[in-house]
Amino acid sequence: MTKKIVLTFIAAIFFYTTFFSQELDHISYDKWVDFVKCKYVEAYFNKKIDDKSIAQIFRNDYNIRIKQQLADVSFENASSRVKVLEPLKSYNEGRILIDFIESKKANFDKTKNKSSLIENLLALPTSSPNDAGGNFDTILSEEKAKLITLLQKELLPQTTEIQNVMKDSAVAQSKTNVQETKFYQNTTNKLPFKWIIIATFALILIVIWLLFKDKIKLLTAHNYVQIDENDLLAKITQLETDNKNLTDKIFLISFKNDELKREIDKISSDRDIAYMKIRELEKITKNKNKLF
Repeated sequence: MTKKIVLTFIAAIFFYTTFFSQELDHISYDKWVDFVKCKYVEAYFNKKIDDKSIAQIFRNDYNIRIKQQLADVSFENASSRVKVLEPLKSYNEGRILIDFIESKKANFDKTKNKSSLIENLLALPTSSPNDAGGNFDTILSEEKAKLITLLQKELLPQTTEIQNVMKDSAVAQSKTNVQETKFYQNTTNKLPFKWIIIATFALILIVIWLLFKDKIKLLTAHNYVQIDENDLLAKITQLETDNKNLTDKIFLISFKNDELKREIDKISSDRDIAYMKIRELEKITKNKNKLF
């Protein structure tokens, strides 16, 4: 009887985790797009930044500023780091790579499983860069391999520990329980380890509630009777005052934050315009030198 309950419980966990863990919401998908974009662009320009076709001022800006911000990019901060890539779009290769990966946000399909989404995330432009160094797949092959390993680890977690436990358990089973053991192994091998922990914790909470719910209700009722009405009203008034003060502080901080963001965006825009003008002047100078 106990084994049947355990198997039923595991089957229920498998159903729900299989159903939910195969989906990736759009917000998380967009963050992964930004992360992949940063990693691909970093790997590409780390190899190409010393090319003669890249102006010295942009080379210095990449090595001093952009490269440092891309070095510690992660899933959590990628969406804020993508802004630093904008100057690199002035180069044809950078524009092709950045725009291609950014376009993946519009192609999100929540019905696809995570394996298909990973494949789509890591796809590279088929058009080749202008230099003779090979296409994007060749230049970024090492980085793509690293990202495949990373995304599979993050989005398709393995349950090695559970598999080992189940293998050891299978050895100890008698011949009459072989079929039950195989079902138990096949089920748990498909379960992400974190979902088993969550489900176990939830089951423990349910058992505790069923065992002590009567005592909890009595304690709750007793405490409710002991509360003085005047004290309760005073506490409510104080909480409302504190809430209003906190709301005012949040509004003030938000207002100042918006001002800072606008100032940063203006400075960033002015800087990008200056870079573009410098690039145009360099081109004019080169053309002038060719004429003379």
